[in-house]
Amino acid sequence: MAANPADAFARYGLAMECAKRGENEAAAEHFRALLAAHPDYIYGYYHYGQLLVRLERQDGCGYRRGGVLLCILEKIVLCS
Repeated sequence: MAANPADAFARYGLAMECAKRGENEAAAEHFRALLAAHPDYIYGYYHYGQLLVRLERQDGCGYRRGGVLLCILEKIVLCS
């Protein structure tokens, strides 16, 4: 990330590593930054959705629990 902060794959990898280590807030921040800078990065939506479901959070999504993924998947459709 330090060498190229705009690198989508590096940001995604950092978000995934934070999530794996249980650093959920850091992971969520990295996913949000990734998707803000690269709205077409489909895997980011999927794994951010998985994180939100695991944390039982909605983060602006109008759906509940399992529906959080539906919100994320709607964004994927818009990007594809």
